[in-house]
Amino acid sequence: MIKLETSIQYMKGVGPKMAKKLQRLGIRNIRDLLFYFPRRYDDFSKPQKIPSLKVGQDAIIKAKIFQIKQNRTRRRWMSIIEAMLADDSGEIRAIWFNQPFLMKILRPGSEFLFAGKVNWDFKRRQKTLSITQYENPSADRPIILPVYPETEGLTSKYLRRLIKPILTFRTCQVSEVLPGKILREENLIGLNEAIRKIHFPERTANIEAAKKRLGFDELFLIGLKMLSIKKELQSE
Repeated sequence: MIKLETSIQYMKGVGPKMAKKLQRLGIRNIRDLLFYFPRRYDDFSKPQKIPSLKVGQDAIIKAKIFQIKQNRTRRRWMSIIEAMLADDSGEIRAIWFNQPFLMKILRPGSEFLFAGKVNWDFKRRQKTLSITQYENPSADRPIILPVYPETEGLTSKYLRRLIKPILTFRTCQVSEVLPGKILREENLIGLNEAIRKIHFPERTANIEAAKKRLGFDELFLIGLKMLSIKKELQSE
């Protein structure tokens, strides 16, 4: 039975090798995984137009692939996929590193939602998009996706796949730490609801409600700690 104290290596899809990588992020058990919060979100409900993209920004576009190819670099271990993407206002060259399997998924003529970093190609004097995520616009799945702090060999997609089923386990519910009176007076959602919404929000308002609750907990616990220290000093 999976519980909050269960070692992360015993979770389906992990094992000893991936557990070591998760430990680099401070994730040693199920509780650590639930409290490993996203650093930002990719909101695929609000794609931008290609001409509006600015170098250095994280961007999301909805575009069709009209050309795609795979290149090998001088370093044999690295492969690069390049594609030309276009919406109704412009086009941009997209790049993926070391993901050759995408050649079987991303076909010319198909349309996707793409998220990535806008860079500048000095040689070709044009903007490029280094893709971090892509989504099928017609797929029945969350349109706001969390992006986590990552380490080598661990992606946000992998972390989402680990976290999502845990949120449905009764044995992995976190004990509420605040009295109902405080929740009502401060207009806060429950702790388990906040954890679900911080990881898989359905709308932007969910993220704000989750951050408000989790932020309140942090300040509340700091206040309790300071009060405890104050009482210890007074007793001495």
